Amino acid sequence: MPGGVDQYMYDALLPQSNRPDPVVSHELIVAADPGIEQPQQVEYHQRLLAAERRATEETLLEAVRTVLAREMDLTLVFRTIVESIAHTFGYRHVSLFLIEDEQLVLQHQVGYHQVLNYIPLTTGIMGRVARTGEAVLLEAGQFDPDVVWPFRELVAEVCVPLHDEGEVVGVLNLECTREIALGPADLRLMSALSEHVGIALTRARLYRAVHDSEAKYRTVIEQVKEVIFQVDTEGRWVLLNPAWTDITGFAVAGSLGSAWEQHVHPDDRSHTLAAFQALLTCTIETRRFETRFRTAAGSWRYLEVYARAIVDANGRGYGAAGTLNDITDRKRAETELRRQNEYLAVLHATTLALMNRLDVADLLAEIITWAGQIVGTEHGFISLVDAAGATLELKVGTGNFNDVSQQRLGLGEGMAGMVWQSRQPLVVPEYDVWSGRTSHIRPNRFHAVVVVPLLLRQQVMGVLGLARIEPGQSFDADEVDLLIRLAQLATIALDNAQLYSIAQQELAERKRAEQQVQQVNAQLKTHLVAVQQHSQELRRLNELHELLQECLSVQEAYTLSATVLQQLLPATSGMLAVIVPDQSHVHSVASWGNPQTALVFAPAQCWALRLRRVHGLRDDHADARCQHLSGPLPEHAICVPLMARGTLLGVLHLQPYGAASLNDAQAGLAQTAGSTIALVLANLDLQQTLREQATRDVLTGLFNRRYLEDALEREVRKAHRSGEPVAVLVVDVDHFKQVNDTYGHAAGDTLLRELGGMLQAQIRGEDLACRYGGEEFAMILPGAVAEVAQQRAEQLRMGIKQLTVQHEGQRLGTITISVGVAVLTGSAANSARLVREADAALYAAKHAGRDCVVLLEPLA
Repeated sequence: MPGGVDQYMYDALLPQSNRPDPVVSHELIVAADPGIEQPQQVEYHQRLLAAERRATEETLLEAVRTVLAREMDLTLVFRTIVESIAHTFGYRHVSLFLIEDEQLVLQHQVGYHQVLNYIPLTTGIMGRVARTGEAVLLEAGQFDPDVVWPFRELVAEVCVPLHDEGEVVGVLNLECTREIALGPADLRLMSALSEHVGIALTRARLYRAVHDSEAKYRTVIEQVKEVIFQVDTEGRWVLLNPAWTDITGFAVAGSLGSAWEQHVHPDDRSHTLAAFQALLTCTIETRRFETRFRTAAGSWRYLEVYARAIVDANGRGYGAAGTLNDITDRKRAETELRRQNEYLAVLHATTLALMNRLDVADLLAEIITWAGQIVGTEHGFISLVDAAGATLELKVGTGNFNDVSQQRLGLGEGMAGMVWQSRQPLVVPEYDVWSGRTSHIRPNRFHAVVVVPLLLRQQVMGVLGLARIEPGQSFDADEVDLLIRLAQLATIALDNAQLYSIAQQELAERKRAEQQVQQVNAQLKTHLVAVQQHSQELRRLNELHELLQECLSVQEAYTLSATVLQQLLPATSGMLAVIVPDQSHVHSVASWGNPQTALVFAPAQCWALRLRRVHGLRDDHADARCQHLSGPLPEHAICVPLMARGTLLGVLHLQPYGAASLNDAQAGLAQTAGSTIALVLANLDLQQTLREQATRDVLTGLFNRRYLEDALEREVRKAHRSGEPVAVLVVDVDHFKQVNDTYGHAAGDTLLRELGGMLQAQIRGEDLACRYGGEEFAMILPGAVAEVAQQRAEQLRMGIKQLTVQHEGQRLGTITISVGVAVLTGSAANSARLVREADAALYAAKHAGRDCVVLLEPLA
């Protein structure tokens, strides 16, 4: 070529649209400017074409950078780069591959009529570049043993590696026929483009990591049962999870941006505002308190607020965040417990007041006054059976019963007569429309009426009635239960007063008739003994009531009840039995003497439980003997059902020694004692339920996070004193969201219950398992060194992996867990750090691919 210019290099610098024909290019250059010598013309055009080449390259790189700046989709990025290379420079065969599973996988290509979607890393120039990370320029005419071209027309190739944080992750390849020559400029261009592709790969990987992390965080936030919130410095909601809607009924979207203060009960706003102001001004770091929040339905729910001040790096506060836990059920239970204790206190005071009254008229007035105070009404009456046992006679009436015209009722007549006949309490919510209403009661005087019997040794002594005149207000089961207990106490007091009255009359008669002195004295002594016996029994009942009130557990109440009943009812054998929670059987919890009865039996085997009233066993009722009796059948026995608030709790069974029989006084005393025992047992059970709710997770039955934090603090302090290690395992269910998404949240709850049961079954006596939150569980292993803790974690992981969980007949698939293990061996670390280290180990297990155990180095 004239001037010594290399035609091959000249062609390489031209874009495809400007590349001249190789035969006529020299003439065109010479003809461009006849006044310039040929060497100068060649140099001029060479510089011109090089500048155009660089401008084209810059245009291409700028276009690529523009795509990378606005696109995170790698598929679109790859397509844009490959097609831009081909379009801009006229390259006809361009392809881009990524490494997957020890082979190159095609992402995009242009120009090939024979496509290779997969290329082993051991094959061809592209495989070599992927292995070594070194770019290759193979010009036309050069030989390379690794060449693998899909068709014979290809003679040149440029292949450059693609990097992501220094690691080769793919290749960008360019192949040409003899029509286009490849040279160092092409290699330089492809290398520059590979750097841009590497940037795109790194950005996409980081974007996926951030997206996955955000998705996991949002999944946890959306599934937790407590409300997670954040407020700004103005007190407006800026974050609420779906639990807000579950608890209050308000939509999250509609609540965000509104002031939290508008949801708080007016009576609670002052102390709630003070707490939040202290947090928002960083006066305090954390605060826990209770308040009432309004629901969308207009009701109020008690929420426990745990909030923490949010501060920036400079210590300036910019809001507060925390949780809202619904404690409405617990508050209701506490209110009910207080109410029961108040009722018991009223009954105790009533007992003391009634026992000091010996005048019948005064006593009746006192009884009706106390009864009205208990249920909150001034309208009441007491009717007693006359001496002949033929009619009920009205003795005292208050409120609207003051002027009742008809003062005598027969058996089965009206409410009082029906209670006399049935010996059972009766409640009528609307008396005016009741079919049994008597004509002597004028209309529109009462609404709800309750009547309870005054029973003395299973005989009706009279009735006690109360009424409400306010529309829509009736008497609930608790009020009826209290009136029954008051009636029992009133009957004893009334019997004492009548006995005392009789004694007084007999003393007066003795003064009038000296000839009957001996007879009167004998009768007086008999009646005085009865009075003393009744007083002594009443004192013992009060003693039993007071002692049971101080019991701390049901077992203590069982033992104490048996001891006092043995003293209260001498010459008897007995048993106290309770019904198990599933109602399947009754089992003995305390006994004295030698009762001839089974210790475990079905509720249907006891007539008292079936009839829900006292059942006596006598010779003339052989067919109605309870089936739980065993051995030689006693001639006489009695079963007293233990009932509280309308619920059967168990049975009190009594038998006399030998051939003796139970008298009516003993039977009445046993019934009164049984009522007291039942009420106390119900209160103890309610207290136990409250303790369980405070420390147990409702779904799994395991301890909750609050209990775990307290227990771990104790174990860490113990470990510091003794020098013994303590290990913590944090367990997370892998892909739990997929279980919920695939099978539904009910299936997810089933899975969590199964895992909770398995954790509970595998722990030692000194270990502790709890539900840490969501699908996370935690275990405390006191005394476990690192090797033992890791071994226990591996056993748990393998056991759960073999667990078969079914929901509604459908198997949920293989369940795997990730476990983080941290062990405390020194004296400096605290419980919070131990939990953080276990969480960090769990994160490492997740990062390692899940279904594995990661143990961090023991904490010093």
